[in-house]
Amino acid sequence: MVWGPWHLPLWLTGQESHPISLFAAFVVSVICMSVLCTWMYNGTGGSLLIVVLFHATANLPVTIMIAPLGKDMAPSFLTFVGLMVVAATVVVIATGAAQLSRTRQKQVELP
Repeated sequence: MVWGPWHLPLWLTGQESHPISLFAAFVVSVICMSVLCTWMYNGTGGSLLIVVLFHATANLPVTIMIAPLGKDMAPSFLTFVGLMVVAATVVVIATGAAQLSRTRQKQVELP
């Protein structure tokens, strides 16, 4: 829930590519993104590289294909958010809490 307000200043700039009317949908996508990134981080034993690459890959369609649509971006962006919700839901159902919480330390140096 912290990442939504963290990005709020970007949505308050008045840019056509970030209409405030889509901020709630953006927050939903951020929550889904957090679930997916957590799953990837924990599933890879703590690899930040995978998480960073996934974040960049998830931002790519929004930046290249959706944002340039300007005022007509709402249906495409909402489709993107819907797909994020589906992906996060599948991960939660398929893996459960085991891969979405930290039960042991990651990247521990072996003796």
